[in-house]
Amino acid sequence: MLAVFFVAVKLQHRVNPAIMWLTAAGLEAARIDSDWLVIDEFATRFVDFYSGYLFASQIFALARRLDAMSTVALMADLVIWRVASAMVVEAGYARLPRISRALGFDGPMAVVACGGLLGARECPPSCVVAARIPLSSVSPSSCSWRRRA
Repeated sequence: MLAVFFVAVKLQHRVNPAIMWLTAAGLEAARIDSDWLVIDEFATRFVDFYSGYLFASQIFALARRLDAMSTVALMADLVIWRVASAMVVEAGYARLPRISRALGFDGPMAVVACGGLLGARECPPSCVVAARIPLSSVSPSSCSWRRRA
């Protein structure tokens, strides 16, 4: 699908980005079911690809800001994200169009935060899977986080 997304972005380079993004969001919200896998996947996922393309500089700026945060603050943000996201999903709101789109952006931003957390700091393998371990079983003393010089 990446090749299809790439071609679509190159073909629309003269279209206003706001119009293109709204069109892509409309395709995703329409929940198209054409029985053609490429068409269905394009309609569902192009808005995510185009958003990454359109907002790349802001995403990299966020990564730089997150990298400047202390490890404890970043871990606290990730815990808050995990709990809030789980509450929205468990409450059944995740399928609502605007909520779905917000979660569609929220998840990748958490991935950016985790990438910065793991890439800029030394972390023992036992801490890499901390997101999959119940929060009650992780203690600050189980990880020896250090900033790389």
